[in-house]
Amino acid sequence: MTKELILNTVCRICNVPPEMVLVSDNVKGARRGEFVHARHLCQVFAKAYNLGSLYAIGYFFGGRDHCAVLHAIKTVKNDCDTNKEKRIIYERIENELFTLNVDLEVEDIDYPSCEITLEALKFQTNETPLH
Repeated sequence: MTKELILNTVCRICNVPPEMVLVSDNVKGARRGEFVHARHLCQVFAKAYNLGSLYAIGYFFGGRDHCAVLHAIKTVKNDCDTNKEKRIIYERIENELFTLNVDLEVEDIDYPSCEITLEALKFQTNETPLH
């Protein structure tokens, strides 16, 4: 999964041009609701797929900082809780990205297998594993 793939998927489903999601607020029209919503969705899914730090995600999507990504996460969650239409769009994007990600994983057969044991998790998190 890549930020570009998320961007293209969100923009296609939301019917907005990708360049308007990537621009800063200084560009005329960049703060229109449909562009802001698409940008927020892109940031949320980039974070969900762990595609970089909050700063890196914000910077990619219009030169924003980490606070903008945190705000996007809060806003999208609130939108999904209160607006059925936005929740449907979110779920549609989520399902499509999941399908694309599964397809990408199937195509990438050269990845070495990696097993994480409970003891390795305990070492990494300094917590006792659940049994």
